[in-house]
Amino acid sequence: MGVSSRTLTGHQDWVRAVAISPKGEWLVSASDDNTLKLWDVATGQEMITFWGDGGFNCCAFTPDGQKIVAGDSLGQIHILEIVGLY
Repeated sequence: MGVSSRTLTGHQDWVRAVAISPKGEWLVSASDDNTLKLWDVATGQEMITFWGDGGFNCCAFTPDGQKIVAGDSLGQIHILEIVGLY
């Protein structure tokens, strides 16, 4: 069993999904607290929070790493541009 090298905290409810960007520099987390959070993998710092109307239950980066796609509990799919946000 592996040992945790870092724990990222910031969500206020269940984390339903995580995804790592194609180059491995960013992580996105999807939570029941109605947020997606973008994290810097190297530092563990939260870079930005995206708010939705319902809890997020899945997330992924596009192959070019420039967008995040996420689904929420209201049946909506969100496409978020992240270029220039970090």
